[in-house]
Amino acid sequence: MSEEYPFRPAVVATAVRPPAFDELYAEARLRRRRRQALIAGVFVIVVLAAIALPLAPRGGQVIPAVPPTADAPRVSRVLALSTSTVVAVSYRECDSALAVTTDGGRTWSDWRFTPPPATCTGPRSPGPIEILPLDEHTFLLTREDEQPGGTFQRHQDLSVDGGRTWRPLAETARDVTALPATATVVDCGANQCFGHGNDIFAIDPSAGTVYRLTARPGGLAITGYTAAGGVLWAVLNSGQALAWSTDRGANWHVEPTPEMHGAEGVFAADADHAWLLYLTDDGKPPHIRYTTDGGRGWQDTVTNLPAAVIDAVPLTGTADGALLSGGWVSRDGGATFTALPIPPGPDTPVFSAGRGVMVVQSGAKAYLTGDGDRWVTVPLP
Repeated sequence: MSEEYPFRPAVVATAVRPPAFDELYAEARLRRRRRQALIAGVFVIVVLAAIALPLAPRGGQVIPAVPPTADAPRVSRVLALSTSTVVAVSYRECDSALAVTTDGGRTWSDWRFTPPPATCTGPRSPGPIEILPLDEHTFLLTREDEQPGGTFQRHQDLSVDGGRTWRPLAETARDVTALPATATVVDCGANQCFGHGNDIFAIDPSAGTVYRLTARPGGLAITGYTAAGGVLWAVLNSGQALAWSTDRGANWHVEPTPEMHGAEGVFAADADHAWLLYLTDDGKPPHIRYTTDGGRGWQDTVTNLPAAVIDAVPLTGTADGALLSGGWVSRDGGATFTALPIPPGPDTPVFSAGRGVMVVQSGAKAYLTGDGDRWVTVPLP
């Protein structure tokens, strides 16, 4: 069952020494091989404590619940839709699988498998495989299928019944030049969007219709996007450009930011206020870029986050405006970040962020926070 553990700032201030960064590309150990020009990493923070802290359906290709020759899935990735609704993903050799909990890990669905590509006949994966939850019932599968001559072609399937059946994305999603006002834009945060191309999605919650935006800002890969107050915000090519739209994606303002890299997530509180964390090549700590006037002006500041050679920094925010990045929280718009005690685990923690939830995955558990005050512990399947 899930448990909640409070953060204790007074204890942290005296007992937690500055975090150290572990192995580079820790995220690469969990993901399939990348054969794309854009490489994203993960902001891996390990907080060490000197004392023990109290731990706080449509038609489609039907995939059998358990393929007859498949090994039991092992959790590769944890993606949170909220602190109680969590998706566990297993990236395997020729397919992938997902399981869902809506009660904080007390119960899980059975493992549901994705269609294997026809080109996968050997023991190795034919290319990268990614799963993105659009909501708890709707999942996007993106994979790179190997073609004759060693080239790769992107293939995307969509499931609207919780991963039980899959159909080609082009046959399932409705392409639009602007997202309908009745549709909810998918929040695609750090370590979630990468690999899914240039598409922005929204879902009509009443009809279940999936919309795909055909207008693509700048023609660049989208590594994170969100919506707030009627404005769409997107990070392109891990921070090489920012884009925002005030008309549901029909038109975009694109601002090149060649000095930035490593930005995967953008958080917006409303139509005027948005933040993202990024890296520079000068060895300084991560920077934060923010706007208070809907993108008309941007300001930059160097954070007090530890400087390290890393590849990407996750970012999301809470309902009351706090910013979350890995094992850190800021309640003053990013001016200062305070370290949070991360419950100990057997593995180097891996972070993802989005939908207002920071996820720390380690061993057989995931630790989630949506308020920056306490961890919710979710046992994994």
